[in-house]
Amino acid sequence: MPLYLDQVIEELEAKKGQLTESIIKQEVIEEFQAAITGLKEEFGYHELKDKLSEQNYPGAVPTIEYEQNHKLVIPFAVSDNWSSHEAVNNWSREQLEDCPIIAADGSQINPITEFEQVVALVQVVWLVNHHTADGNYQEDVETIILTPDDLLVENYSTGQLQINEQEVHLSRFELVNCSIVLQVVSRLNCRLISLLRLIYQC
Repeated sequence: MPLYLDQVIEELEAKKGQLTESIIKQEVIEEFQAAITGLKEEFGYHELKDKLSEQNYPGAVPTIEYEQNHKLVIPFAVSDNWSSHEAVNNWSREQLEDCPIIAADGSQINPITEFEQVVALVQVVWLVNHHTADGNYQEDVETIILTPDDLLVENYSTGQLQINEQEVHLSRFELVNCSIVLQVVSRLNCRLISLLRLIYQC
């Protein structure tokens, strides 16, 4: 069924007031600000770190910057002259110019059992943006089909074959990392690529 944009726009216009209201009330913001101020006044770097060490997974720990400045927010002096998003973008462009940035993203199709032979798929797309004026990009895709040899393992209790669900996740993780490592190393020492391909089997 198609999306009728004229009706969507009409609905959005009618409910503009509901969509522009702040969900977070001012008093809630003030409570958070007061709590943060109290935290900063009550705990120094070492006290806060000791307190959090009692937790197995604290979620976050204070950094060395907090110890040096005893501030939760450290001003970025360069930004003092920024008056628009364009100024921010210009500064970012200057920092990244001629600097290759490598990225990789993976996707997967988990084991399909409707077929006579169980199969799965892992795919990774990698991209290198050289941040040059001429728009120099490199990209490619790697695809792996996982067969029953990859996916089936023997259950030691029953002796029956069963699907190893983790194999798909592991294969995707390995392929993503292999793609990134190979691209990084190719810009450092091309002679290491063959060795890495042997180690990672990619």
